[in-house]
Amino acid sequence: MDSNHQERPKQFYEAAYSDSGKGSYGGDSTDETWVCRINSQKQITTDWLRRLGVRFEADEPVLELGCGLAYLADVHPGYIGLEFSSTAVARVGSSTSKIRIQQGDMQNIPFEDESIAALFTWAAMGHVPNPGTAIKEIMRVLKPGGGQSLHPHGIAVLGQ
Repeated sequence: MDSNHQERPKQFYEAAYSDSGKGSYGGDSTDETWVCRINSQKQITTDWLRRLGVRFEADEPVLELGCGLAYLADVHPGYIGLEFSSTAVARVGSSTSKIRIQQGDMQNIPFEDESIAALFTWAAMGHVPNPGTAIKEIMRVLKPGGGQSLHPHGIAVLGQ
């Protein structure tokens, strides 16, 4: 993959999560439709984690890929967000110290093999240049019996 293939998406996401890009990927808490969508994603994700049988303990890591500004961080006490945009990570880090978020690429997930109890993503897989690589990484980091929920385009498609 040439460096331009990686650099263009990086520039896009840095701009989208900048203060001036707040209305695009940063969300707008005054927009009822946006608030409703986030609340629905929280409820669907929490319900899925309960059905999966994930313990709601801080030592049970639950990873969100493409977490943006980590609006879903309160779905689980073991929440960890992985975000491609360093701008988004910096914004979350400056707003709170409670949310665990780090910059990274879901095609090279920076976690140990079989270390994640459950993993989810909302509307992020469609932005990955090599989704097959991301799927292999997801399978690598999941604990045996762990679950994944990959929601395309922000709509709920529940597997397990």
